[in-house]
Amino acid sequence: MNILIADDDSTSRIVLTATLKKLGHQVTVVKDGAEAWATFGTTEVPLLISDMVMPHMNGLELCQRIRAAKRPKYTYIILLTSVGGKSGYLVGMRAGADDFINKPFDEEQLAVRLVVAERILNLQSQVNQLSGLLPI
Repeated sequence: MNILIADDDSTSRIVLTATLKKLGHQVTVVKDGAEAWATFGTTEVPLLISDMVMPHMNGLELCQRIRAAKRPKYTYIILLTSVGGKSGYLVGMRAGADDFINKPFDEEQLAVRLVVAERILNLQSQVNQLSGLLPI
């Protein structure tokens, strides 16, 4: 699967990229939310892993823009956060995130979340195909 990473921390980008490639994914990497938004405008992005706190455009605003774009193909969004607490998760979910990973991330937890993301994306694709076949 092609995954877009948006993170302003170079170490996080390197570690996340290496992990995702090891798990068999293709990766596009950008340094902030503004670059991620520009990439989203020109490329199909099935899965985005974004840091929550970044310069130029944070992960929450990026989520909101992606959801407002209402593309026919769903983008699954995982937010990376070092900010814990239930209120942070609620804000992220309301912004449009599908899941969260705490920094520093655990490789096995990331792998499990990617399995769920692929399952959701496949189901969404099936729904889109079926809805095209059904009369309105």
